Amino acid sequence: IAGQPEPIVCQRARVADVCVIGAGGNKSNDSTSAIVEAALFDSGRPVLVAPPEPPQSVGGNLVIAWNRTAAAARALNAAMPLFGKAERIRLVYVDTGAKAGPSAEEAAAYVERHGFSVETETIKPGGKGVGDSLLRYSQNADMLVMGAYSHSRLREVVLGGVTRHVLANAQVPVLMVH
Repeated sequence: IAGQPEPIVCQRARVADVCVIGAGGNKSNDSTSAIVEAALFDSGRPVLVAPPEPPQSVGGNLVIAWNRTAAAARALNAAMPLFGKAERIRLVYVDTGAKAGPSAEEAAAYVERHGFSVETETIKPGGKGVGDSLLRYSQNADMLVMGAYSHSRLREVVLGGVTRHVLANAQVPVLMVH
């Protein structure tokens, strides 16, 4: 299909269950991040960002990042079809005190009502922030699931943010939903 990649990817993703995009790595000028961002905002579908190196397995050991937002709730729901094959599901809340909403325990109870066992853990952000804490926590997982851009797009661009940090540095597949 000829044309700009961002609108083409978004349009094609609208008639798919998930949009899979390879991560561009740490290159700040990489056009891949623009495609991922466009897909997150404009496709209406979950986006699975594949890491630079192929993982040994995907979906057996899941980490769900919970931050009490609507985006996190949508990501949790989008990942639900994966739970049946997962050997381990961990729901992690990085406690910054910044957001209101259902607790990690309430989110875990939601998962359990669907018949899945889930571990819940609350951690404090490390010195490098929430994104780094999530990446460290999920380093032994084979997929991280999270909401994307729960702050405004402008704030993320100006101040950075968890989504951008994870996109630039994740070494595991990341399923994101805005």
